[in-house]
Amino acid sequence: NADLKDIKLLYSYPVNKFEIKDDWIYIVGNTDSRGFYSYIKRINTKDNRIENIVVSDEEYMSFYNFILEGDSIYYALENSNDEGKLYCEHIEEKNNKVINQNCRNLLGYAEGILIIEGLDRKINAINLETEEDTTIIDKRCKFIQVYNNKIYFFEYTDDGSEGSIKYKDLNTMEVVNINEKIIKQWDYTYYKSKIYYLEDNLYSLSTDTNKKEKLIDKNIDYFFIDNDEIIIYLEDEKEVVKIDN
Repeated sequence: NADLKDIKLLYSYPVNKFEIKDDWIYIVGNTDSRGFYSYIKRINTKDNRIENIVVSDEEYMSFYNFILEGDSIYYALENSNDEGKLYCEHIEEKNNKVINQNCRNLLGYAEGILIIEGLDRKINAINLETEEDTTIIDKRCKFIQVYNNKIYFFEYTDDGSEGSIKYKDLNTMEVVNINEKIIKQWDYTYYKSKIYYLEDNLYSLSTDTNKKEKLIDKNIDYFFIDNDEIIIYLEDEKEVVKIDN
């Protein structure tokens, strides 16, 4: 256990996301001394030095999303000057360029490609070597996660609130159904490398191993995860059950 005297404040404003690489902590926020401006900064863990990577010139914009890969950082921001633009910046050389102009949201990374949501809300893959942009999911869907070179997503049916959990293998481009029956969009969640979903009973699927497991064999009304516990509301017994995650 760390001694409380060894704890020091590195940054005094709210942070939406952070990632550690080498001696730096990369942070995203939309509030600092100037007001409500989105930014990406990095903090040196040895000398507390703070460097700006990119700062929005428009107030009250949604915060940046970024991906670190190699010596570069990729980022996008929804504002009037940069709408659709996906940037690549060499971190040390501090030069950037637009590599795509069809990016609504930066979603993930998998073996040399970036996964983005396009302006048309389709899911695309950008080859980082050629910068080629290819649509890989053209159905209306909700992104879940990229893991082990697979993209997990919830594909909607026509009514807009139901659908199926699927993954697409980015090596073979095969699409695999995870659940057997149509489920509601609020009956699944992703937590710590597992997808949990309600299909009569409660199931989990590990994105590490693709192992599927039935967690409880009872009629369930709904569930949620809190502090590493799965809270289950049973339909028949009208009671709440907690199970370890």
